[in-house]
Amino acid sequence: MFLLWDMAPASRESAAASSEPLEDAEAYAFSGHIPRLLHLVFDPRFSSYEIFLRELISNAADALAILKDVARSDPQRLAAQQELVVYVTPDRENYTITVEDSGIGMKLQELVHYLGTIGRSGSGDYMEYRKVIDRSNPYNLRLVGKFGIGFYSVFRVADKVKVISKSYLGNEQFIWESVAGSSHFTVKRDTEMEHGELRRGTKVICYMHDDLSEYLEEETLEEIIFQHSDTITVPIRVGTWHKESRG
Repeated sequence: MFLLWDMAPASRESAAASSEPLEDAEAYAFSGHIPRLLHLVFDPRFSSYEIFLRELISNAADALAILKDVARSDPQRLAAQQELVVYVTPDRENYTITVEDSGIGMKLQELVHYLGTIGRSGSGDYMEYRKVIDRSNPYNLRLVGKFGIGFYSVFRVADKVKVISKSYLGNEQFIWESVAGSSHFTVKRDTEMEHGELRRGTKVICYMHDDLSEYLEEETLEEIIFQHSDTITVPIRVGTWHKESRG
């Protein structure tokens, strides 16, 4: 079972104290709220393996929605056009499923914060924040898409997860990574761009369990999306050809 949640104090201080790019991967410890974690991850809401895809698509859609809200106040900052879309890409060779969005993206501190605390909803915080935000200062919009307990349903289907993200406010790209059963996650600056360079947004790569090959079929993914993500209003594109067409 994946032992996740509230970061150790030293990790929080390390993230807050430095805004400099990371040279090497930095580890952040998860505390072991095991009973609560077991209850949440095996909650009936997540009883089906396929729910992980719904949650990742929902997160991506939230990030796109927040970006559109920012663009209303800051059109010049987002002048470079990039289609607002969610890509779902299965890769049978590497046994992965990737969910990618061109949304608001995350900086280092946001990756640590939102992907290091169970049950915390970035979009929930965002809605509260929007009640008091000064629209004349869009750079205060630092909250990102929802990464609450739903995100961690990926560890029902994945041995390892990488989250690659670049904030719309910056040029640096970072990689968050953890494995099922680990007591920590790591974050590092993405200097090698092994999984491609993002203009902005977030890419979640799920390294699937060996016995879940059916989820690597495009038809299966399309059916799951039809069943569980039919209320999502942004385009969702499934297939490896999307990856090829984008280079």
